[in-house]
Amino acid sequence: MQPPWQKANPTSAWRTEVRSAVQRLRNELNLLTQEQRGQPAAGLAEQALTAALDAANAPRTLAGWWSGDQVERAWRAVKEARADLVLVQPDVVAQGRIASVTPTLRTRASTVSTPAAASNPIQQHQDVIAANAASDQEFTAARQLRNALWILTGILVVFVAIALILDVDHRSIILVGGLAGAFTGILPMASATKLLTPYSVTLVQVLIKIPAGAVAALLGVYFLAGSVGALAPATGATAYFYAVLFGLSQQALTGLADNQVKKLAD
Repeated sequence: MQPPWQKANPTSAWRTEVRSAVQRLRNELNLLTQEQRGQPAAGLAEQALTAALDAANAPRTLAGWWSGDQVERAWRAVKEARADLVLVQPDVVAQGRIASVTPTLRTRASTVSTPAAASNPIQQHQDVIAANAASDQEFTAARQLRNALWILTGILVVFVAIALILDVDHRSIILVGGLAGAFTGILPMASATKLLTPYSVTLVQVLIKIPAGAVAALLGVYFLAGSVGALAPATGATAYFYAVLFGLSQQALTGLADNQVKKLAD
């Protein structure tokens, strides 16, 4: 059976998850003896939990979503509280926390402490701090990838919009390519790698394939407007065949983003 603090999943409704994590940690604080609660680390943990709630309850803004300030500030405070609790909780509880110091490092953190340091609160605290730092880096990497994909998606959408306005003759080609790109998005939607961070990139992984498919189809048809080697010119029904083919082929490019997500999850 997993300890309560292992059940937080920051990938969905992060504010709710932060509030739940704060409540669980405050319940753990309430289980401390009077002597334990009087220790400075317990007071620091309570302050960190208050800071986490303040960040979670702050108004939502586009700038905050883009920069990740609110979500990362909230989770950083939660993780600081977990680290402080290691210094005051009974040894068996502290050792259990080493195995799940952050939602991001559930499977890796169990190898942080060595048996020799298992009963050393200072070493346990340092282990948790080190794991928290690695977790913060993963949060940042996931956010940067998400933002980069949104920027690229926006650029492609603008290109497609301009093409739809200026190239009336190839509007159907653009739409067919976009549909082909959307088809390749079914796989990421169905089996996308879930990052154990507050940031989900699945939506933008799928959306980017639609304008990418449209752009690839249009450029491919332009390229094959005349005969190229043994390939038939992109005219009539053949143009639609090429549109589908090139629309699907964008997966080779957007698949790089899918692979990057997998690397972050490894």
